[in-house]
Amino acid sequence: MLFNSLEFAIFLPLAFLLYWFVFGKNAKLQNAFLIAASCVFYAWWDAKFLALIAFASVCTWGSGLLIERFRVAKINETKLPPPRVIHNRARRANVPEKRFRGISFSAEQT
Repeated sequence: MLFNSLEFAIFLPLAFLLYWFVFGKNAKLQNAFLIAASCVFYAWWDAKFLALIAFASVCTWGSGLLIERFRVAKINETKLPPPRVIHNRARRANVPEKRFRGISFSAEQT
């Protein structure tokens, strides 16, 4: 299904109407519908790519769960200083900054 095809011109408004007006009250049903509509959209071109889409979706979902788990666990253990403090400490330690030599990005230069 191409974006400029008649099939897509029928699919998109139908998916939009179903998403907002049929499943509009329940977010879990909306999410399930989006997954199903995405599978139909990708399978319309070639069904062999559904396994790839499913694998990528499961990996992304699992990564998101792991990131959330470790973010919540680490947020109470470690209080990181703001980036400004890190920058000031690096300047006091004489860590050289990377600059473009001889190039000015100011608007005053002609």
